Amino acid sequence: MADKLLEIKKEKKEQPEQVIQTNNQLVTISRRLQLLETKQDNLRSKFLIMENNFIDKSKSTSSDINTLHQEITQIRKDITSIKNTLNLAIEELKLRAKESDLKVLEKYVEYFNPIKYVTEKEVRTIIDETLNNQNIKGGHNE
Repeated sequence: MADKLLEIKKEKKEQPEQVIQTNNQLVTISRRLQLLETKQDNLRSKFLIMENNFIDKSKSTSSDINTLHQEITQIRKDITSIKNTLNLAIEELKLRAKESDLKVLEKYVEYFNPIKYVTEKEVRTIIDETLNNQNIKGGHNE
């Protein structure tokens, strides 16, 4: 019977040690679980921050793209306007006299020398003066 009592005491002594070890293991597991939960919460927070940053950057990029699109559209309109103006200038330049045409006109002007021509009024005045001079000379001779 004494052997049985010793065995029971040994079992009772082993049980608290097993319980303590089990409790220690549970505490360790609980701590690890808390650490993992804390890490998961930190990761979730970081992910949310990254997601918000991504959304902000996406909106900013979209706004920048819209602004660039408007600027490109305005540049295209400006280029079209410049092309139209250049085409008008080219058409006007085509209508102007060429250098060879101007030289021909210059030769004609030199040939006819319009500075030597007189107006009708000047001719009448000259005729009247000449007639008056002849009358005056003719009147003295008589």
